[in-house]
Amino acid sequence: AQVFSNIGLLDNIDIVATTSGSSWFSSQFFFSDQYYSAVVDGTPESLGNFTRVWFEAYASTQADVGTSCGPLQSLCDLASTIPPTNPLSEIVKLIPLMVYFDFSWPNLIFAMFNATSFSYGDTAFVGVDATNANKLNTLEGVDLCFHTSLAPNMRSKDDQTISFLLESPESESAAWTVPLPVDWCVGGAPGEGWTGKFPSEASVYPAPDSWPGSSLIRDFPVYPPTASTSSLFVKPVGNSSGTITMNTAPFGGSPTAVQISAASSSTMGYLSEELVSVFAQYFSLMTAGIGADTSVPENEKLLLLGEIEKVQGLFWESGIMSNLATCSAWTEPDPKDMPGCQTSDYWFYDGGYTDGPSAAMSLGRYQREHGADNEVKLVISNNNFDTNDNDNVLGYFSTPWNQGIAPGEFIWPPGVGSGPSNNPEQSAQIFEEFFDADGFSATFEPVNGTDLSIAFVNATTVDNAAFGVKAGQKVSLAIINLNSDIPTFIVTEPVITGYTPMMVELAETIAGSQDLAVKMKAFASLPEPTPEDTSSATSAFSCFLGMIPVLLGVFFALL
Repeated sequence: AQVFSNIGLLDNIDIVATTSGSSWFSSQFFFSDQYYSAVVDGTPESLGNFTRVWFEAYASTQADVGTSCGPLQSLCDLASTIPPTNPLSEIVKLIPLMVYFDFSWPNLIFAMFNATSFSYGDTAFVGVDATNANKLNTLEGVDLCFHTSLAPNMRSKDDQTISFLLESPESESAAWTVPLPVDWCVGGAPGEGWTGKFPSEASVYPAPDSWPGSSLIRDFPVYPPTASTSSLFVKPVGNSSGTITMNTAPFGGSPTAVQISAASSSTMGYLSEELVSVFAQYFSLMTAGIGADTSVPENEKLLLLGEIEKVQGLFWESGIMSNLATCSAWTEPDPKDMPGCQTSDYWFYDGGYTDGPSAAMSLGRYQREHGADNEVKLVISNNNFDTNDNDNVLGYFSTPWNQGIAPGEFIWPPGVGSGPSNNPEQSAQIFEEFFDADGFSATFEPVNGTDLSIAFVNATTVDNAAFGVKAGQKVSLAIINLNSDIPTFIVTEPVITGYTPMMVELAETIAGSQDLAVKMKAFASLPEPTPEDTSSATSAFSCFLGMIPVLLGVFFALL
């Protein structure tokens, strides 16, 4: 609070929203005094040292990962035959890490927080509920929203059922085909709770013992989508055993900071065979990519496609990848004894698959609290690693690849980088202005002395009921791109250790950037600090933005 007050920023922030890896850091920032102080109190150098200690603690949790592929050894034995451009190649490299954490994303995240919170002296953090009562007093008045993606259907291997979430209890023929954008928010007039479409009814079908391929999701959109399957709703194949009410109190009612961080960041959740259509959609992309690859001989393609079909069958029959997504049945802080997901439980995975930098959901929340009549200022941060594009942000505007698609309707957008996204979604367009890729890139200017670039754009909202956004609001945006060689997915001890010096340098560089502070103070219409507090004000504001290196997206709403 003290450091933000020096430039008058803190009192003007209404909402901070995070998704994917950024939720690792927002959870600590809002629910740990020790973390908050380490980030905002001090100098760029002290922030760099804290970054080093944090990542060394994180790396220690993966120092003993071996080379065993456990029950998936046969898949690892295929490594040399898989083209390096095929996504399956990267999956195989990570199998020893999966084995070490018992194929559980919650286990990996809990271990990370257990070690890192110990390093800065807050061992109680791993058990803290993400609630209003536990939010730091210094951040009173600031809402925090964790964005995640809700799977549209889910298998319970224990119950041998598949639950298809319904548009409404009255229509068993209208099951969702795309993941749904949902937020867990803390603070503000609505208090803590879930926002977004959260279907409470599901139609239940028996789950086959073996992976039945496309017949199970025959009318669901897989890649490439067709005109007949490009729909948000479908009637599942087979005979329903009836409709049930879902367990609408995920994680026992209030998630811990660790649980919601895991749900927001389950970046490999598409490999979980429990997320039936998401699982099929991801592998349909993989097989389509193989079919289109002219560098692979036809006979090798057939062999590879056969192996991928076997992989899907192996995952389905064993259920081994289930916890790469995050199940709502996780109620105790430590996930080691987490029960299996039942028919009425939800599955969550990375929020980046429904609302990239989480701006659309947050703007909808802002409008519900404050209306849409006043002008609002938004700051969106976007990690531009290895993409050389801005698709993560372009989807908020009218752009060539969403023409003819109404906001909130079915779209299979381009992903971050080359190729399509791992799954279709609801169009996140919230602004009426048109940008193509070149025109949008031209709006950016460098932030001197850093790897950042920044764009200032004026926009007007359009109606998008899927995200709760209403038309007609004037919005000023500051879009900050991190154009760094540091990836957003940093796992395995050698990779974490290898990138730590770059992370430290990046944090120090951004935290010490006078140019960034000047640009952002001008954007937010904040007064210049007095000479005696210029130094602390600059490092204070930049320190918070210094978390950008590992953020996939952060959004602020400023009055």
